[in-house]
Amino acid sequence: MSPLKSFSGTLIDDEFRLSLEDLCHACHRERGWVITLIEEGILQPRGKGPSDWFFDNLDMLHARRVMRLQRDLQVNLAGAAVIVQLLDKMQALQHRLGHVDDDITDIKTPISLRAG
Repeated sequence: MSPLKSFSGTLIDDEFRLSLEDLCHACHRERGWVITLIEEGILQPRGKGPSDWFFDNLDMLHARRVMRLQRDLQVNLAGAAVIVQLLDKMQALQHRLGHVDDDITDIKTPISLRAG
């Protein structure tokens, strides 16, 4: 059994924050790879510079998606950036569609059966 790895972070408003070093460690990648993801617009660090940067759960998700796209499909970074953006838009549309479905259900439900 492999030893457990620990990561430091700060839990704020149900989000976690990772430093640049923590994100590199979590992704098993060098700083240069993460900085390239930032330059491509895939990651959006908060903070004034590399020593102050922190990354949230969405950045971690994006970094891992890029890793899988590069590993499994040999997608370059520009292609990965487009795919990550499209996946985010698709998820947002699915979320909105879920709300539309809820609204349609509310419209179809007789007033006497609606909660309220």
